[in-house]
Amino acid sequence: MTESAASGSSSAVLSPNEQLLAAASAGDLLTIKSLLTTPPSDSDPSSSSTTPSALAQPWYESPICLGWSALHFAAERGHTHVIKYLLRNGAIWNAVDIHGVTAGEVAWSGNWEGAYRALLDEGVRQTLLLNALAERAEEQASQSGEGEEGEEAEAAGSDVKEASGDAGGSVAHSGEDSDTVMTLTAPANELANSNLAFLSSPLRFFTDEKGKERCLDQDDNMVMAGWETNIMRRSADALCKDFPPRYEVHDEDGERRTEGFRVLNIGYGLGIVDDFFQEYKPARHVIVEPHPDAIKYFKSKAISKAEGVELIPKRWEDALLDPELGEFDVVYADPFAQDYRDLKKLFDLLPNVLNGRKARFSFFHGLAGTNRFFYDVYTRLSELDLRDVGMETEWETVPVKMEDKEEVWRGVRREYWKLDQYRLPICQMSIF
Repeated sequence: MTESAASGSSSAVLSPNEQLLAAASAGDLLTIKSLLTTPPSDSDPSSSSTTPSALAQPWYESPICLGWSALHFAAERGHTHVIKYLLRNGAIWNAVDIHGVTAGEVAWSGNWEGAYRALLDEGVRQTLLLNALAERAEEQASQSGEGEEGEEAEAAGSDVKEASGDAGGSVAHSGEDSDTVMTLTAPANELANSNLAFLSSPLRFFTDEKGKERCLDQDDNMVMAGWETNIMRRSADALCKDFPPRYEVHDEDGERRTEGFRVLNIGYGLGIVDDFFQEYKPARHVIVEPHPDAIKYFKSKAISKAEGVELIPKRWEDALLDPELGEFDVVYADPFAQDYRDLKKLFDLLPNVLNGRKARFSFFHGLAGTNRFFYDVYTRLSELDLRDVGMETEWETVPVKMEDKEEVWRGVRREYWKLDQYRLPICQMSIF
């Protein structure tokens, strides 16, 4: 997009909204401030309009410029000062154009680091705030029961639901409230949008034409596939390195017992990461998996009879609250049909199951895996939320190479990954 596309023709015939787009592209902050605060009637005696609607709208998207907003035009030129001002005055940080492109992606493509950082920081700030408001509303609803507060919790929760699946962001169009965060859920009628519905529906485990195992739900959403193998390999390596394999000791009574590090994995899927964990020979290897079909699949595999392996057929929300569960040196999480708020609740329970400062935690970071900008927002967001529970996070970059993307997603309703790089989180407690 170019400045001429934003300006179109003489500013004398442009509407306030169109003038705003041109000013954003030119980096003209004084004009932007005037357009957002001074109605034309105050400066133009010929104008008969005195209504607030005569002001330019910071969230306006041009129907003739691919649906670009002022943020898009400012991001294209790297005008960080303009971006910050627009964000403080009602611009929608996650607004997308007709092709689903955010201002953040525009800034990234132009290598405007400052502009990208400003948009990223705003995305993290707003998402943290609205997640906190939703949690507060849920707490109030649980304390007071059904009623107005329950409705408030539902309304707040609907604004902040995220999943690791499809679209990468809500489409925020002109005229919408700026208090919005990305919505990364599957459509409401799909199983991927409801964990309880997912657990009561069938799964299909099969081998494709390339000899790769796949798992799809009833809606043809992919639960897990072989393309994740390298990610799981790198995850297991990063989590289990430096831990010695299991060994046997004899106590004073002559009884023999097995010692060594302990692994907890939440979500079996195809069992890829669990096979890699087994290569490190943990003394105890606990798998939490509630889905009946996944349990059946697990029992068909050799790992189900491996030494030290235990299956807990429960949801992690129940399993992690069991005082008999114990502590672990390695914890990994890859649940399906759950959103970021569910993952954050898991974060909150980590201090109860991690065995001291040397213990490590990781999760499958597929949050917004179809959109680079939103993926960066969730990377930072999860790091901050983990810090709140006393954990520090290091990120390892893993290249994602799909030999045949068309084949990988054949027969799948919706792709959940489109990026070239995966961010692998490695987290350890820092408060012991």
